[in-house]
Amino acid sequence: MQRQLCTFLSATLAGLLLVAVATPANAQALGPVHRFSAEFQFSPPGSPEITTAALPGPGGTGGTTVYSKTLFIPYRTLFVTFSATGDTHRGLTGGAALLMTCVVDGVVCRSGGGLPNAGPPGWITLQKMPDVSTNCNDGGGGGGDCHDNNLNYTWCTTVDGPGPRTVELKLASSNGGIVFYERSHIYIDATPNKNADDGCVQAALGPFKGTLP
Repeated sequence: MQRQLCTFLSATLAGLLLVAVATPANAQALGPVHRFSAEFQFSPPGSPEITTAALPGPGGTGGTTVYSKTLFIPYRTLFVTFSATGDTHRGLTGGAALLMTCVVDGVVCRSGGGLPNAGPPGWITLQKMPDVSTNCNDGGGGGGDCHDNNLNYTWCTTVDGPGPRTVELKLASSNGGIVFYERSHIYIDATPNKNADDGCVQAALGPFKGTLP
């Protein structure tokens, strides 16, 4: 019995040691994710959607602020999640793209990377429908006015330490055509970590990086 117990303990300790060796040190840097805010934006029945025709600017400037909240965040790594349903109308140069950005204390949550048609630096395109005249026109907004498309995005960013933080979400149109969203949910989460650079870093692109054929 004692021999079986010793064999079991030895195997268990070996397994734990293997897990510890196989787990990179930086994978242990993040702690549990804490939710600091959970809110929704639901207009009363028959009320207009949240909308803008404002153009985006570089670095998260421009557009229209559609959400703003100041709260104390004790950690350095933040996650801001937005989900809703939305649609777009036609602008002077074709179907509008719906763009959004996240700004914390006046600094854009994430900027750069990707092709220019993903939006100016600091912005992300969450909806862009084909704008041919025969496509949709569900509400009189022209080709590309395809109603009620799912919008989802999570921004990851780091701050310099504990303190009050003002989180803003901004909405913009790529070409001045009206863009809309409704029935949104917005979550602000954060996680503790020893080094802010460990909390939100660029992943390796791997073998699929580069220009596709």
